[in-house]
Order: sequence, then C-alpha cells, then structure tokens
Amino acid sequence: MRDLCFHHPRNKEELVGILRGLGQQKEPFVFYAGGTDVSPGLKLQRNPPKHIIFLGDLTSVKEMKQITMGAGALSLGAMCTLEEVATHPLILDKLVSVASTAQKVASPQIRHKATIGGNVLVDNRCLFYNQSKFNQDVHGACFKASGSVCQLVPSARPGDETLCRARSVSDLVPVLMVLNTALQVYGPKGARKIFMSAFYSPDGISRNTLSADEFLTHLEIPLNFHGHISYQKLRIREAVDFPSVGVAVGLFEDSVRVCVTGVDTHPHFRIYRRSDFCSLELLTEEAIAVASKSITILKQDFFPSSYRKKMIGVYIKRGIGQSK
Repeated sequence: MRDLCFHHPRNKEELVGILRGLGQQKEPFVFYAGGTDVSPGLKLQRNPPKHIIFLGDLTSVKEMKQITMGAGALSLGAMCTLEEVATHPLILDKLVSVASTAQKVASPQIRHKATIGGNVLVDNRCLFYNQSKFNQDVHGACFKASGSVCQLVPSARPGDETLCRARSVSDLVPVLMVLNTALQVYGPKGARKIFMSAFYSPDGISRNTLSADEFLTHLEIPLNFHGHISYQKLRIREAVDFPSVGVAVGLFEDSVRVCVTGVDTHPHFRIYRRSDFCSLELLTEEAIAVASKSITILKQDFFPSSYRKKMIGVYIKRGIGQSK
C-alpha cells in the first residue's frame, strides 16, 4: 500500500490554492468526483499519483451541481451525475438527445455515481494501456504508462506531435459537440470559456487543452438549434462498455453535423453545409467518404479495425436517415 494524501476543498478558491501548491511542488494529482473511472485506473497504474482531490465537498459552488436554464442556454454542472442528466425534466424537454445518450453510458449503477464532467474529461483508453502491471510488463510500458514505446505505432518517438494513440471514448462529447457546447473552466486567472470543438488534443496523453491548474465547473449548451440529433454506439455488451465506435449526427436546416468518437485520440467533428450539395444523399456519401479517409483506426479495441471503420459509415447513413 502507498501513502496517499487526500484533499477536500470547500470552494473554488481553496481548490485553486491546492492546485497551485501541488504545481509548485511538481506533485501529480487526480480529481475524484464519481470515481467510476478513476478508481479502477488507480489500481492499474504503475505509479499512481499520491494526491487525490475530492470534488464532492464543493458544496458552495452551485454552478457545479445544478441544472438550470438561462438566456438561450442550459447550464449543466460538471458534478451532476449521468443519471441526473438522463432524467432531469429540463433536459428531457429541451435536450432529449443528451438525455438519451446519457442513458447509453455504462450501467444504471455507474450512472448514479459517474458525473457529466468525468465523462467529458474521461481518460483516453488503449488495449495495451488499460491492463494490469503484469500485463504491461509482458510487452513493455507504453508512453502513456511512462514507458518508452507505443505498441500500436512502433515508429513513434519522443517529440512526435501525436505520441500516444490511446482513443477518446466519451459518449456524450459527440452529441455535445454537435450542439456547439461550451465548457466553463476556472483557474488562478479566473473563469474562461472553451468551445468543445476546440478543446481536445490530438495526443492521447495530454487529451485536451485544460491547464493543470484549471478545472471544469459547468457546461453551457445553446438552445437555439432547430433540428434532430441522434447518437449510435458500437460495443460488445449493451451495458458497461465504452464505445468501440460512437457517431452523433445532427440534421439542421442549413447543415449536417457529424462527430465520431471511440476510434482516435480525439473526436472527429465536421460540419457539412446543405447548400453545397444537390441532395441529402450526396451529402451522406461525402460524409462517409471523408470519415473513411480522415480517420485511421488502430487496434486499440476488441473489434477488428476494418469492421469499426465500416460501422462509422453505417451509423452516419442511419443517423441522417433517422433525422429526415
């Protein structure tokens, strides 16, 4: 057993102070909210961080725990559970696609603990990384496990722009990205807004543009859209599993938006203007062709890569067809 240091900030200022102190000491840490992904991850890591910051004690930060509607947008607190997201009357009324997607995450037991913030910031996964220390010792620790190799791309070297190919696996991110969601984060310099379409990094280790001394407080989802959004997911089991492929499709009056997750280091998001195509069928063909060419699917999953690539096209076609 390793010695652990637990932190219980009661407000945003205390949390910023903790983050500043740990940063000055160069001490690694992990946020603990629902803990459904963090807990098993800590057991698998070779050198888990000593410092664990519990976010459940931030009782005074209402925007992190509430679901409210403001001027043209719905505010969704980062500490809201996925079960709350799936069943809240406001979301069922205004953002039914978000509620239905939340219901597809994991299992009922996990959804009662897991948070929307955790799903948005969930760590990237890889078939070689998310294993026991014994398993990692057999093939050697990868870059994400502080090693010096990538089992997926043996030619990868320190300094490469994309060093780690662990895949992004959030179910809710594609739907939220299609909705043009913005993230509100807080740090030593105060609050700032980051649109989700510009938030994710191409590297599987850094994952996103959130600074080490910043944390997510809430999401702002615009309500000025008029269209239909669907999300489809490929997984081995109907419960528990992360997406092997996840595709969100939004059909709007002026555009079709497509976002793919579960296959690369970051979500692949594109907007197709309907005025650029003679028909919706041609737009569908273009979206499938672009996804096939731009997304390289590596063997980070139990499904064959060729099958996963084919299912992206199937889901895009189904999503646009369902949205008509």
